[in-house]
Amino acid sequence: MGERIFMLEGYCRICGDFSRLTVDHIPPKACGNALPVEVEFFHKKKTIQRGLSAKTICGKCNNERLGAMYDNELVRIYREMDLYYQTSLYLGSRFVRLNVDTVSLVKSAIGHILAANFSDKIKLQRLLSEPLSDEGIFDEYRDYFLGRSNQLENFDVYYWYYPFKNIKLIPYYGFVPDYFGTGNYPVFGTLFKFFPIALFFLHKPSSKSLLKFPTIPTDHQLPFLQVDMRREVHELWPDRPDDKMIVLLNQESDVKARAKATRGNAKT
Repeated sequence: MGERIFMLEGYCRICGDFSRLTVDHIPPKACGNALPVEVEFFHKKKTIQRGLSAKTICGKCNNERLGAMYDNELVRIYREMDLYYQTSLYLGSRFVRLNVDTVSLVKSAIGHILAANFSDKIKLQRLLSEPLSDEGIFDEYRDYFLGRSNQLENFDVYYWYYPFKNIKLIPYYGFVPDYFGTGNYPVFGTLFKFFPIALFFLHKPSSKSLLKFPTIPTDHQLPFLQVDMRREVHELWPDRPDDKMIVLLNQESDVKARAKATRGNAKT
């Protein structure tokens, strides 16, 4: 199945304005997301010719907000980490320190999470034809992205090194890290993984456990991130359970994109 763009106007999934809809690349094209990808969701597969993308947001949110204000931080991380990865410069040190505007980084990720919707044609058309309504955690994401609040009060944002070319996005799901052990407490949130970083937005009110990864503050800017490039995290964690783990999710929102053309020497 080829790429299909079917609606010219609709309600923007970020700001809610009725406007001409534009195509958002998730993550940005400059983050290696410009080649054909095979997208899998709800046991369905389709090919998108120019990278994982969705036509769900207005031009102002796509260009003036995401493109001009926030996406540069995702692109900066991609380019710096890709250089370390390709040239093995990081081998002399376990940690890589990246200069980055962390608030813009988080807002960039949130913008693409809000834009991402890969429902079937009829469901997506109905969604974009109706004004935004109460959408729980996504309303908090919108308020933070649009500057109506200065922090994600109900979230901790975790990150870790992700040296894989596949893109993974689950807008909201839960898992129990050690279901049969003493730490059988649920964790809920949003997962967004693409080379070279994975982000997990942990929803604190509904989660009874924490993750053992560094966090990014959302109420103030950090001038850098420190990425542990030797910490082994399985490509499919935490979206696929191991022997001690259970996962709770709506499979229709579980989106995976695999590049149909290889990108350098990135791991598969």
